[in-house]
Amino acid sequence: MSPKPSTPAAQPARPSPLGAPSATGARIAHACLLALLEILILAALLRLPSRLRRLVARHGDNLPHSFTAAFAPDAPTHAAVIALGIVPDWFLPCFPNRGMRPKPALRPPHRPPRPARAPPARALSNPSPPQIPPRAKIPSHRRPPARTPNHYDIGSPFPALTPRSQKAQFPAPPNPGTTAMSLVRPAIESLEDSPIVEVWRMGYNDPEIIGMFAGEPDVPTPQFIRDAAAKSLAEGNTFYTPNRGIPGMGDAISRYLKRTWNVEIPESRIALTASGMSAVMLIAQATAQQGDNVVAVTPSWPNILRAMQINGAEVREVAMTPGNAGWQLDLDAVIAQCDVRTRVIYLASPGNPTGWMIPRDQAECLLAFARENNIAILSDEVYHRTVYGMNAAFSFLEIARPTDPVFVANSFSKAWAMPGWRLGWIVYPEGATDSFEKLIQFNTSGAPAFLQHAAIVALDQGEDFVKSFAARCSAGRDVVNTRLGRMKRVRNIPSEGAFYAMFSIDGVTDTLQFCKRAVVEAKIGMAPGTSFGKGSEYYVRLCYAKAPELLHTAMDRLEKFLETYQEE
Repeated sequence: MSPKPSTPAAQPARPSPLGAPSATGARIAHACLLALLEILILAALLRLPSRLRRLVARHGDNLPHSFTAAFAPDAPTHAAVIALGIVPDWFLPCFPNRGMRPKPALRPPHRPPRPARAPPARALSNPSPPQIPPRAKIPSHRRPPARTPNHYDIGSPFPALTPRSQKAQFPAPPNPGTTAMSLVRPAIESLEDSPIVEVWRMGYNDPEIIGMFAGEPDVPTPQFIRDAAAKSLAEGNTFYTPNRGIPGMGDAISRYLKRTWNVEIPESRIALTASGMSAVMLIAQATAQQGDNVVAVTPSWPNILRAMQINGAEVREVAMTPGNAGWQLDLDAVIAQCDVRTRVIYLASPGNPTGWMIPRDQAECLLAFARENNIAILSDEVYHRTVYGMNAAFSFLEIARPTDPVFVANSFSKAWAMPGWRLGWIVYPEGATDSFEKLIQFNTSGAPAFLQHAAIVALDQGEDFVKSFAARCSAGRDVVNTRLGRMKRVRNIPSEGAFYAMFSIDGVTDTLQFCKRAVVEAKIGMAPGTSFGKGSEYYVRLCYAKAPELLHTAMDRLEKFLETYQEE
């Protein structure tokens, strides 16, 4: 037997020659190579969304909704990456770039959308879009919601796309050089500026002009009223106030009405307002609207008629007749103008500019008619204390029941010489408190507190001044009536109340032009009758709530001006 070959003994491992890779080094090199290859492949895939976006921009209408949303031109890069399934969403922070930041679903209003790229031009020989093979059916549970062609879901988590075939339906921008007046209601655009203000602007800043165009006295507010306002202001009464007045304001007005007319008006039926004009506007808002009509006794203060027009109501004017005994109202003519659409009958007593006062018997007949036909009466009683031969003018409050449709507007401007304070009040029917509370809230929210404290002092302590001011106006009335009565070409209509003279001039038909020339040539300011509605077109109004010596100077200038005045 041959002997078995002996098993060689295990030889110790010898080191590899220099430069030959070991097994560990080979594994590391293999891993690095794979990593490099993966990076190159991933980089190529990350560039794929931009190419797909260009595809969507050109053929988006014919691609699936989910595809177009993911690869929209303004979609973030990470959305496309997730849609391709390249990396999980938690891995996206490893790829920082500007497209990774999520965007809001809708663009902010101030940032206009990017302009859509123009579609590629098609050859005239092939105007129809290329035919695309029908899509494979998608299971219902994975099918996107139904949508109309060229419409993208607003609820999509991606920015909404606006197809090129659709344009937003907005009005065309105005041509360069045009104004924004087209945004204003036609009823407001058509409002005429007051001729009084037109003349007033011409002479307001000229110290040489004797201004009798505005309905205000030439004396400042009494010192004790100004001191009350200053004291209240110094005490820090500069905060918001209750809509209808500070505590005690309504009670002060109620006490004043009791002393003046012996009527019991509770505080709940009274609201302080930020001016007499505000009182009129609030009543207009509460009573008249589009489609209604308002019957107004004219000549009258024009602002009240404009307030009704602003609310969309039609104004029907009933002109009074002038005579040697003053102005007269035909009550039958007022009633004849009323119909089923009539919501308000307006009158001022004493009236501006006429000084007319409604007799009690006419007031009772008018109230009975309004009560029967559910028509509101707006009685402007601002000049109730500027009367001659009596303490106060007749008021509808003397004959109205608490539930009658009577609204009385008043003001601190005249009797207490507080025209620039802009304070007034309303007395309204029982049950209208909440309505006027809201109207004041949404218009002015209320008047300043320190002014209201002064108004309370005026009501409670101002009776002596009210009477002295009425006497001053009576003296001015005597001066003007006497001087106008001596002038050739002038016919003056006597007044019973207020502080105005209404007169006509032979040969003058354009009273606006007359008053403009009087400002420039005679340095006197008067108001043209065209401001006051029907019945006053050929009359001129002047305010005589001035010092007698100033009125004499004004009458001298007017008389000299009339000697040579001729219409152009």
